[in-house]
Amino acid sequence: MKNDESSPLPRPFKKQKRRRRDHISKNSRICIVGSGLGGLATAINLEMSGFSNVVLFERDDESARRKGYGLTLTYNPKGPLQRLGLLEKVASLDCPSRSHYLFRSDGSILSYYGNAFCQKRGSGQRGNLRLPRQVLRKLLMEKVQSPIFFGKKLIQVEQQQPTSTPQDDNDENYCLPPPPQLKLIFEDGSSESNIDLLVGADGIRSSVARSLFPEDNNNNGLNYLGIFIILGIADFCHPLLDERGFYTLDGNHRLFTMPYEGCRVDDNPSDRRIMWQLSYRLEDIEKANLLKSAGSQVLKKEVLQRCSSWHDPVLKMINSTPLDTIWGTALMDRDPKDLMDQLLNRSSKNEPTNAVAADRIVLVGDSFHAMSPFKGQGANQALLDGPLLASWLQRASLESARKGFLREMMQRTRKRVLASREAARLLHSNEILMAQQEFAGVIQHHIPNLLKELRQSGIDASCGSELDTKVSNVIHQMGIKKEYNVNSSVVVAKEEGCNKKKYDAQQRQALYFAAKGDTQSLRNLSLSLQHSDEECVIKSARNTHYGQTCLHVAAAARHYDTCRWLLTEVFMDANIPDKEGKSAYQVALEGGVEQIIALFTKASSTEYEKKKMEL
Repeated sequence: MKNDESSPLPRPFKKQKRRRRDHISKNSRICIVGSGLGGLATAINLEMSGFSNVVLFERDDESARRKGYGLTLTYNPKGPLQRLGLLEKVASLDCPSRSHYLFRSDGSILSYYGNAFCQKRGSGQRGNLRLPRQVLRKLLMEKVQSPIFFGKKLIQVEQQQPTSTPQDDNDENYCLPPPPQLKLIFEDGSSESNIDLLVGADGIRSSVARSLFPEDNNNNGLNYLGIFIILGIADFCHPLLDERGFYTLDGNHRLFTMPYEGCRVDDNPSDRRIMWQLSYRLEDIEKANLLKSAGSQVLKKEVLQRCSSWHDPVLKMINSTPLDTIWGTALMDRDPKDLMDQLLNRSSKNEPTNAVAADRIVLVGDSFHAMSPFKGQGANQALLDGPLLASWLQRASLESARKGFLREMMQRTRKRVLASREAARLLHSNEILMAQQEFAGVIQHHIPNLLKELRQSGIDASCGSELDTKVSNVIHQMGIKKEYNVNSSVVVAKEEGCNKKKYDAQQRQALYFAAKGDTQSLRNLSLSLQHSDEECVIKSARNTHYGQTCLHVAAAARHYDTCRWLLTEVFMDANIPDKEGKSAYQVALEGGVEQIIALFTKASSTEYEKKKMEL
């Protein structure tokens, strides 16, 4: 055959890079060890992304968990609770905490955070939500569709070769075999085989992580912070704890309080419960472990002894705490970067003979990024892990998804771990007593003089229900209230057509959402407005024909949650009449719904109105 000089020269053979056959399909077996917040949220996110073969294993029996501590969650319309479809439910169960003082152990004031002394007080949706951990866990348990097996304590993870057809090594389409599948062995003798992906969500002392690093005697990078913490839930109510909390600091100890159950509009003061935490420096980890196992009676005695000379109502609160709610622990954290590096270096090619390869394993929640509670970020970060994992599994091979997920999770959480570590150090040192303090509503450079005047006047924690009033009087006498720039858009709205159209449209939106009972859209509208606009838009919105407020239309349509939000967060007046002289309270009475009538009756009471004015 004649050679055609115009034809291109043949290219030299290039051996193609061999690929792994390790994509996770929607029916791949995914096992999650641990059914805490991180594990359950991860399972729900995987289900929502179409993964149909998910199963959870929980060490404890179904009823074995303690009541749990209180959580601080972020109200974010685009956050993980919204993705889980639980944001509005969680918000409706919120146990509000609207402000808090920082006190010294003698009761003198260090700082204040809240709206009591602000010239223009915001009303509407708050950024933080408070509720017991087990309440959120129950909501997640009701949401998850995957089976959960309780009483399954993991004792071993093994590798097993996948049952796949061998390939010819000379085949140009040859792929590297996938990493070995996994097998779980539990303490009760049962096992689970053919696992394509194992998710360790089993807490700070993760058995899954321990199977990867059996040679690590430090629990995979756990770092003791030198802080011991004792927690309790008190059956107690006090003016300083009425939909608010306080901190007490002395340079070594830090007492934190927050509402745990109950609020003004739903219950009687005798039904309130308060969570408290006393944390303090204890450098010796052996002493900390002994104290942890000493029992609730010893822990309560320890708290009473350490706080024996502290201001009122600390000792009353501790003495009102049932023993079965008191527990303590040594505080640990873990640098997620160190653990990520170990995970990415531990593969089926280089693992020790007594360890399992990490190729099919990821960690979430405290298993990966345990942090101290002093920034209130532990639960928020655990809820974010699930959607991130589901996203990576849908767009990459197992190897790439695992690496991308761990790196992105590390970048998000490491700064929060380190910030919480620094907060642990600062809150238990004399630095916190000398640091520049905050006092919401007061001009910054006048705060030292204000605090000095309050100390000299004996205005401190002992003032109880009169504390805000006395502080406000001093601020007024000193003339140091911060002046806020009121957004002029609402004032100008009546004169400029463009702004007026926007203002009218927002009011129509508010009325429409109230009539539908769409509380979440009302919350989002509130968050989108400046503080100075909230009262004008939501509070003053009235329909054209009858002059009814948002509260009128919500009561007429019998929307309990919407009425509750308008009364307790926007602070709407139930007695303002419409054009016919009828108040929202009267509309509720005509509706005949006992729950709504009780809500309006409580919100219209003299005592509640007094508390509302204090806010």
